[in-house]
Amino acid sequence: MVPLILSYVLKQKNQLTKQIISLQILWTILAPIIFMLGIFMKLGNSFTIVLLIVIVLSNIFLVLRNLAEIDRKKRLRYRLNFSMI
Repeated sequence: MVPLILSYVLKQKNQLTKQIISLQILWTILAPIIFMLGIFMKLGNSFTIVLLIVIVLSNIFLVLRNLAEIDRKKRLRYRLNFSMI
């Protein structure tokens, strides 16, 4: 929600911001699904904690990697072929 609100407040309605927001929306949908599947597999508390850490770190990596690519080449490294907005 934060990137979407910021894009409207700052009036940044271009293709790049739409791709960033779409990617974050997709990740926000997929992360809880992956986490719930991990819980339902009942592989133990340590697996659940590791899975949660992996989900959080992968989101941080995704954001930072795209940020670095935008800074260097003015485009996203990881992007979708469609827009959710």
